[in-house]
Amino acid sequence: MAALGLLMLIASNEEGKQALNGIHVALRGHLVWAAVLLAILFLISTLSPFFPEFMLSVAAGFIFGVAFGSAFAVAAITVAASANFAIARRDGKRVIGLIFDPQSAREIDWTATRITPVMVFLTWLLPSINFDLISYAAGMSHMRYRTFLALTVTGTVMSSVILAFLGDRLHSGPAVTVVAVLIVYTLVGMGLYAKDLPPWFGGREMDENGAATSGEPGQTP
Repeated sequence: MAALGLLMLIASNEEGKQALNGIHVALRGHLVWAAVLLAILFLISTLSPFFPEFMLSVAAGFIFGVAFGSAFAVAAITVAASANFAIARRDGKRVIGLIFDPQSAREIDWTATRITPVMVFLTWLLPSINFDLISYAAGMSHMRYRTFLALTVTGTVMSSVILAFLGDRLHSGPAVTVVAVLIVYTLVGMGLYAKDLPPWFGGREMDENGAATSGEPGQTP
C-alpha cells in the first residue's frame, strides 16, 4: 500500500506522468537488461515473504506491454512457485525454519492443514496475498503438484493479464485511475485473506489437528 500511495503521488501531477514516460522509454531502450533485472526481482520476491510480488507483474506490463509482459510474469511466477513447492515437499520443516521467523513458520504449518484448491486459486487471482506462504503450505500439504500447477497457471494467467494491462496503461493512459484500481485490487485481496487469517501463535505450537496450543504440557491456548 505504501508503494501504491507513492505511485499515486507521482501519477497525480504532470511532472510525475512525464517521469513515468521517461522511465518507460529508457527501459524500452534496454529490454534485455530490463528483463534480467525484473527476473532478479522475481527471485528476490521468492526469498522475501514481504516483497509485493504483484507489483512485478505491473512492472512487466509497464516495460514490455500486455502480451509479453503477462507471459513473462506467468513464466516467472510459475517457476518461483514450483521451486517453493518442491522445497517444501522435499524438506519443508527444516528449510522453512531457516527462511522464515517462528511466527511465519507456524503460519505456514497452520495453512498447510487447511489449504484448499479455492485458496490456492484465489492467491494467484488476487496476488496481494503472499504467494510464498501458499506455495510452501501447498508443498507441505497432501495436494498433488499437478493440481497446484494447474491452479497456479490458471489464476496467474488471469491476474497477470489484468496487472500487465494496468502496468501498460501507466504510461499510455490515465495513470491515476490505474493506481486507484490497483489499490482496490489490493484491498480486496487483503480482505479475503483476512477472513481466514491465521491466529497469532506467539510461542504456541500446533497439535495434530492443526489447532494452536500453548506449547506447555497440559495447557490449552
